[in-house]
Amino acid sequence: MESREKVLKDEAVEVVEAAIKRHEDFDKTIKAQANKINNLKQFANQLTAASDESVKETQNLQSKSQKHQASVAELAANTDRIQSIIGMGKGLIDSRKCADVETTADNRLQQNY
Repeated sequence: MESREKVLKDEAVEVVEAAIKRHEDFDKTIKAQANKINNLKQFANQLTAASDESVKETQNLQSKSQKHQASVAELAANTDRIQSIIGMGKGLIDSRKCADVETTADNRLQQNY
């Protein structure tokens, strides 16, 4: 009977040690999975923030492009008026009615057009 108790005690100790080992392994696995989950959450937050910024940038570029196209269209629509004003300015300079500002006006015309 004593030998049987000794065998059962030895087995019980081994079983308990094995259970403890499995429990420790399980805890390690849980901690590793928790770390993976936290990393994925951080990545998801970063991805969301990045996509929000890219959407804003896209909308901003579209808005700027539309404004630029509107400006180009306005210039094209008023090309005749602009040329007429430039011609009138050159005419005034040629007739010397603005002799004191001739140099300034000529410089501005050269710089801007």
